[in-house]
Amino acid sequence: MPPVALLARRDRSLRSHGSLGRYKATSQLECELQPLASVPPPLDLSSTHLLENAFVNSQEWTLSRSVPELKVGIVGNLASGKSALVHRYLTGTYVQEESPEGGRFKKEIVVDGQSYLLLIRDEGGPPEAQFAMWVDAVIFVFSLEDEISFQTVYHYYSRMANYRNTSEVPLVLVGTQDAISSMNPRVIDDTRARKLSNDLKRCTYYETCATYGLNVERVFQDVAQKIVTTRKKQQLSIGPCKSLPNSPSHSSVCSAQMSAVHISQ
Repeated sequence: MPPVALLARRDRSLRSHGSLGRYKATSQLECELQPLASVPPPLDLSSTHLLENAFVNSQEWTLSRSVPELKVGIVGNLASGKSALVHRYLTGTYVQEESPEGGRFKKEIVVDGQSYLLLIRDEGGPPEAQFAMWVDAVIFVFSLEDEISFQTVYHYYSRMANYRNTSEVPLVLVGTQDAISSMNPRVIDDTRARKLSNDLKRCTYYETCATYGLNVERVFQDVAQKIVTTRKKQQLSIGPCKSLPNSPSHSSVCSAQMSAVHISQ
């Protein structure tokens, strides 16, 4: 795998909606995951392009615009361990503190021999409409040591379903346990965790340990693979449109299919 590039920045174009936070452009393993200054108020669907600009309207981001993007959202409450999960994946180190505001990051990865730019959106709260329409896939995170974080996944999944058809979005469920000791016993057993994964449309379930890096890389590689596979299936579903006669009836069918795919991406 080629050297990984990791860049992050603050986008000034979103000042009218609140600061996305402080970012530092760095090389791999030198990234500082800095807390965000504030949480922007909920945005309506018309502001989708504003978030796009937050990721791409800078020299650092536009350098990689020729590389296809994979947009991953990560949700979970403050006890879920999601920030430690992201930090371990991006830097290879463990930081216990959870970021209440979340963060925005990117990392270049390889899937099926092709380079992609993985955009990671660590949400500081429940998924909103704009978030739901932006993501290509979602990672739901809870702590195996915390009952409330486990129940929060059900709440966040239900909220996500209010804004987006979850059948069109690849999902991954992650149970974290970073402080394994007799003082921190496991609260959520394997049976309950797997029932939750079944309730989330039978999504893939992983147990991770950010302290030692167990399964961390695997989670993100798998979710990236799921996005790529989903896109390929969508492309195949609209493939026959190209060979249809250019008649009003055929054109309308093709346009409807292509429009549906565009919305889902």
